Amino acid sequence: NFLSEPQSPSTMMAAAPWFQSPNNSAIMGSVPREKSGVAGGLLSETRALGQTSGIAILGTLWATRVAARAPGQVGGDATNAPVEAQIGGLHDMLSSIQVMIALALMLCVWDLFRRRKEKGEDDVSRERSEGKSDKGTSGAEVAAAKR
Repeated sequence: NFLSEPQSPSTMMAAAPWFQSPNNSAIMGSVPREKSGVAGGLLSETRALGQTSGIAILGTLWATRVAARAPGQVGGDATNAPVEAQIGGLHDMLSSIQVMIALALMLCVWDLFRRRKEKGEDDVSRERSEGKSDKGTSGAEVAAAKR
């Protein structure tokens, strides 16, 4: 079964549309209409750059891991290595992708909490500058109540 391995390329390809369409929609939806052409071009360029550099980087990682798993047997071409070494190199490469995705997810969650905290602090400081406490009473009312 091509979906039996959670880190198989088929699984990743099957999951990509579930991410890419909403992601593109969120990006394009956050751009003013008059700048949508520039944003669309940048989005397309970023995707193409990511695909081409990703292929080169991951191909290099795969070949390096194959050579490490079959020392002396590669002879300058990872495709000449034993099948076990090639599969092991693919496993290592896909595992590294999973680690990168986990790190990116952690950064996103950290940024989400950071932004919420900043927004909460902004709300509190705005209320203080307006002379209101957390319960909606003015600073003068709080001072009078303390007397």
